[in-house]
Amino acid sequence: MKTEYIKFQNFIDSTQYGYTADETSFENGDCKYLRITDIVPYFVEKETVPFCKIPEEKKAQYMITDGDLLIARTGATTGYNLIVDDSFKNFIFASYLIRFNYDKKKLFPLYVKYVLKSKLWYGFVNNYISGSAQPGMNARVFGKFNFPYVPLPTQQKIASILSAYDNLIQNYKKQIEALQTAASELYKEWFVRFRFPGWQTTEFENGIPKGWKVERLSNYCKITDGTHDTPLQVEEGIPLVTGKAVKKGEIDFSIPYNISIEDHEKIKKRSGLKTGDILFSNIGTVGNSCLVEYDREFSVKNMIIFKPETIEKSMYLYYLITSDSCQQLFSAQTNGSTQQFLGLDFMRNFKILVPENSIISEFGKKQEVIYAKIRNLRKQITILTQQRNLLLPRLMSGKLEVK
Repeated sequence: MKTEYIKFQNFIDSTQYGYTADETSFENGDCKYLRITDIVPYFVEKETVPFCKIPEEKKAQYMITDGDLLIARTGATTGYNLIVDDSFKNFIFASYLIRFNYDKKKLFPLYVKYVLKSKLWYGFVNNYISGSAQPGMNARVFGKFNFPYVPLPTQQKIASILSAYDNLIQNYKKQIEALQTAASELYKEWFVRFRFPGWQTTEFENGIPKGWKVERLSNYCKITDGTHDTPLQVEEGIPLVTGKAVKKGEIDFSIPYNISIEDHEKIKKRSGLKTGDILFSNIGTVGNSCLVEYDREFSVKNMIIFKPETIEKSMYLYYLITSDSCQQLFSAQTNGSTQQFLGLDFMRNFKILVPENSIISEFGKKQEVIYAKIRNLRKQITILTQQRNLLLPRLMSGKLEVK
């Protein structure tokens, strides 16, 4: 199989810039409003996409359909893209995205998806935007990309091979979500409904079990934060994690940009991250949290770091601050702010319910069993992702033959 490199513009039928909404809402609206930030992750989390209002006569013009290609045209996310599938119902696309209609008799949508997730594509994009004060590309420039073209049946076979990896990854993600739900339910059972071991014979005082107490978070554990500076971005270096990269209890390392080792070491002295710490986003995406698995180097920015003494105490605190009641309190505290923010002092003085050590220890051990399963699934996802990404350039270039 010989791969031809053909300018992408030769396959493009038309392009269109997206809709500019006056405002968005996570509660209601006419349509879901797909933005640049929504397509940065490899898999779009549709439940986090806000709604917007749009005149009825304009809906059809901006409604996305199966096979559409959307590409981000401005900022640090220039070049990020999405091939729309049939699961996107009642979605329109935002103004900083460009929709490309291309010849589907020559290009298979899933194959386009994988080509535009490759190093070949992002290398092309970075060559154009590097050194720009405000990075950006237009439809004409995107059209200059040398697209690795193979016959349509071969495209379909390549897409089938790679999508098998994605399907398995998605399956593992669903298993993780089920385990996380079980873990949250265990927290509610023990510490919201108070049905912890021995609850039947427990005395209550002032509405809480005798021997438990309410205290400031700063008394429960050490609290610090990451950097507030903005280190320069480098091509190869150490990821700088912000709250945007923390989703569903883990860090998506495809989102942060890299900083130099020297800048990382300076931040490291301040934060001193270790396994068992808890990251808490306190600016912008307030409340996003995860338990730290310090099996790779990374730095954090605009995040509070909780440092409980034991993994059991970490497990309790993590499920407490991610509980519905705490998330609602954090949200109420930031309502009305132009930039959502919870200060370090607020969190240090935030009062929490602290059970007896024996209860925390028993709860933590049960959660560790669940978390070990989650950790194993995440490792499997990492392996599958690496395998898929290694296959991608070899399949596209023809070095690996498709039969």
